[in-house]
Amino acid sequence: MMRGVFFILFIFSSGSLLWAASFFVSPSGSTSGDGSFQKPWTLQFALNHPMAVLPGDTIWLKAGVYLNSFDSQSSFSCFTNGTDKAPIIFRNYNNERAILDGNIVYTLYSGFGNCSYTWFWGIEVRNSMSVSRNQNIGGGVTCTAENMKFINMIIYDTGHGLDVWKTAKNTDVYGCIIYHIGNNLNNNGNLEGHGHGLYLQNDTFGMKKIHNNIIFNTYGNGIKIWQTTTTAAIGNFDIQKIFYLMEGRLLKIWVALAIILGRIIFLYFLMARIIPC
Repeated sequence: MMRGVFFILFIFSSGSLLWAASFFVSPSGSTSGDGSFQKPWTLQFALNHPMAVLPGDTIWLKAGVYLNSFDSQSSFSCFTNGTDKAPIIFRNYNNERAILDGNIVYTLYSGFGNCSYTWFWGIEVRNSMSVSRNQNIGGGVTCTAENMKFINMIIYDTGHGLDVWKTAKNTDVYGCIIYHIGNNLNNNGNLEGHGHGLYLQNDTFGMKKIHNNIIFNTYGNGIKIWQTTTTAAIGNFDIQKIFYLMEGRLLKIWVALAIILGRIIFLYFLMARIIPC
């Protein structure tokens, strides 16, 4: 597709300009398409970072349900690399409902060393096969990659919500709605809740910003902040304006007891509790 039909202007210290293009994917797209509105790609093809996609470009997801099996662990896996001033953006087109549907471990996986400076914006993630909550449920979003953003995502009916691991430095989660997460697992005859809305790790490098998110109905914790080992540090979180809705249970924000280094900011937690009539 012609670069510059849609463009974003970035000004660098060197004075150079970057012209950004728009590409399209759809559930009925093809790897032989050209990424145009009329001949969209498949989503995984775009996530594989085809040569036509450059930093600053936007890949628009057309409406529909996206199904895929990248490997035995992931439905979709990200391999795009933007830059600090020119991220690659995956966004729902024209506010349409673009739904990633997967029932294996990771519905959307962004792996360390594979992708960076990529934004996912306005996309739904679900597991439509999650019927019984008394069995293990797959699906969710997991990020171990650096410099990522998850904006206005809606994640529901999955085994876990959005996991942002230690290596995912400078990764932001903004304006997401996460609900109906997790399941009961049998532990020596006792059913125990598993599956967190947000599972977070960090230590002394980078800052994770978690702002303006809504979480409700989780079998595990609403937010769990955890270290990778018993001696690992926790730090450099900026967590603000979280709304957590409970169904007759205590607020589940859990921070591991560990060495606290760097900044941890908690601001404006708003809680609501449903009281049965």
